[in-house]
Amino acid sequence: MIKKTAMIVLIIIGALVFVKANLFVYYTICAIQENYRGDERRRIREIEKAIQIYMTMHKWRVPDSMEDLTKETDDKPALLHYRTDLWGTPYQFIKNGREVTITSAGPDRKFGTKDDVTNMREP
Repeated sequence: MIKKTAMIVLIIIGALVFVKANLFVYYTICAIQENYRGDERRRIREIEKAIQIYMTMHKWRVPDSMEDLTKETDDKPALLHYRTDLWGTPYQFIKNGREVTITSAGPDRKFGTKDDVTNMREP
């Protein structure tokens, strides 16, 4: 009887350790992803600054694409040195008149999902 009880206790302890370890891994991954999202927000702000610099250098003309910000010429260095987000997906660059929307697809690498990071302000 004592052996049976000890075995049940060991199984319960093992199950609790397993659940706790999985929760630890889950929350660690969530924290890392949120840290990446914060880094991505900073990169998008850098892109916005590069757009402003581009516009002052080109008589207030809005760039047509990320390539305008990342290409070097003989007399000017590139304003940015990356075209993809932290997950390796090219940024979505949408020009609408004088406004530019920059979007990172986020960790799932799909645009239009809830993990996207963008410079669009919430209404």
